[in-house]
Formats: sequence, structure tokens, C-alpha cells
Amino acid sequence: ACATAAMHFLTDTLRWPADGIKLFGRSLGTGPCVALAAKYQVAGVVLVSPFTSIRDLFREQVGRLADMVENRFPSIDVVGDIRSPVLIIHGQQDT
Repeated sequence: ACATAAMHFLTDTLRWPADGIKLFGRSLGTGPCVALAAKYQVAGVVLVSPFTSIRDLFREQVGRLADMVENRFPSIDVVGDIRSPVLIIHGQQDT
């Protein structure tokens, strides 16, 4: 909700064109970033250490208990809706 409010402030209040906005998300911040990028065509999207979904992230740590966690940012399900250029940066041993 906060990321969407910020986007509305930029585009509606400040009248900043969406194609002049670059979105950046790191780790947990990639969830809201991907969600915004799936709704708005922006100048670009930078994702550092993104995850597929909160539930998948938890599953790596707690196994099946992760099924009890709300899948708030299912990035894997909406990433295909992004129409902006995307740069993904990720290490091989990210924890």
C-alpha cells in the first residue's frame, strides 16, 4: 500500500511521468518493487537479490510451516506482467 501511495503521489500530485521513474528494490524490497512494475510501465526496474515469493523464502528456512505464511508478494506470478526494462543482480551464495 505504501509503495502504491508513493507512486500515486509522484504521478498524480507531482505530475511526474511514469516513464521518467526508475524503481529499485533490494531483497525484501523487491516484492513491492515487482508489484509496482507489474502495474505501471516505468523507465526501468532494478532488482537486487530478488525472491520468487515470501512463502518460498520462508519454505527454505522452516519447511512446510511456510504454508501458514500469507503469500503477500508472489513476484513469480506477476513478473511476466512487467513491460519495462529490468536489471536483475543476484549472487550465487545469497543468504
